[in-house]
Amino acid sequence: MSVLGIIGIIIALFLLIYLGYKGWDVAYVAIIAVIVIAVFNAQNITETFVNTFMQGASGILMNLYPIFITGAIFGAVFGCSGAGDSIASAITKVLVKDDLSGKKGPWVVTLVCSIVFSILNYTGVDAMIGLFAMYPIIVGLMRKADLPRRGIPVLLMACYGIANGPGAVQSKQVLAMNLLGTESTAGLIPGIVAMVLVLVLSIPYTARFLIKCKNRGEGFTEFEGGIHFSGQKEVSKPNFFVALIPLVVIFVLFNFVKMNNAIAVLAGTVVALVIFIPQIKANAPEGDVLQFLKAALNKGVVNSSKITIAVISVVGFGSAVAATDTFMSFAKKLTSVTSGGYFVFAIAICVLVGLIANSIGGIQIGLPILGQPFIASGLSAAGIHRIALFAASTFDSLPISMFVIMCHDLSGVSLKDGYKPVFVVSVIVPLICTAVIALMYTIYPGWV
Repeated sequence: MSVLGIIGIIIALFLLIYLGYKGWDVAYVAIIAVIVIAVFNAQNITETFVNTFMQGASGILMNLYPIFITGAIFGAVFGCSGAGDSIASAITKVLVKDDLSGKKGPWVVTLVCSIVFSILNYTGVDAMIGLFAMYPIIVGLMRKADLPRRGIPVLLMACYGIANGPGAVQSKQVLAMNLLGTESTAGLIPGIVAMVLVLVLSIPYTARFLIKCKNRGEGFTEFEGGIHFSGQKEVSKPNFFVALIPLVVIFVLFNFVKMNNAIAVLAGTVVALVIFIPQIKANAPEGDVLQFLKAALNKGVVNSSKITIAVISVVGFGSAVAATDTFMSFAKKLTSVTSGGYFVFAIAICVLVGLIANSIGGIQIGLPILGQPFIASGLSAAGIHRIALFAASTFDSLPISMFVIMCHDLSGVSLKDGYKPVFVVSVIVPLICTAVIALMYTIYPGWV
């Protein structure tokens, strides 16, 4: 394992995280970071960039671009109709007697966003679909509560750790099951404890963050890339139950009909366009529906393209890191410390995930290398399964994370303005949960 190679990876990670946090676009920073990796690891720069980086980027582009573009289109149509405001208004009337601008506002907004998004993720809604479906609802709630836009990213990520729990219908869960031969409910009791911890730690922290922002005089601001209505005093919006129809259609088609996620979102968009046309017409400036939709869709496509470039750049960087001999040697050396038990295994997965900034990649690479040696040393496969999922959701949420970048770009919030609370709920909280699970299995080795 090359010392220079390790230094190169660390420098590249630092550049990507620091410059990204300072507002430099990750698209070109990732290229610089990949060149640093190639130089320090004695690799051919052309081969590393053209083959490793670009192949990793193009591979994820094929998989994710359809949901990015269809999600952007869905968000544009949903926003034009005022459906997000309709859902926000209905929730407000049920939970609070007064409007959301009162003291209860931050708590109600946090509870609703966290719980609804957690349920969507836990029951199998793809994270990308959940992101685009929740965004207009969150914006509606934030507007009514007059809370700052920079709180949107943390609301989108506050309780995402729930998706690591026993029985959650998520790709990471399936991957761990296939690699370890375990069940989806592996590590049931420690997993449930960790899920409760996610809620108990994340929701109060997020609500208090919003309260502090509000006390400093921060209020809601519109995003220039968002949807703007004709300027009338009251935005036209559909009935609450009608507003839910496109979301239900997407959920059913994706989870029960097993339709491709992008096609499911596209179908939901068509349904939204048909049933929301009266509201879209009413909200359009001077009643010009086509011009209104064109402007909204154009903005959606521009936003989607920006997100896509950022995401594929980060994934390409991860591919470049994983392709180095230094990374593979380091990963294999971690198997020599199996005597450290569950805590060492958890640390090893966290480190691997941090190096490639990808939770799926951390599990896919980490479990084949680390799983069997640690199990052979006497650790429970169920414990390895549950720890791996929560550990993989720690350093995958650094500023270079695909999902973190998406949440901020979609919200129109810079990393500098929005990332601090995101770091707490998506890195610190999962680290605590991982440590608790490791401790429970250390005290009760046979716990299943």
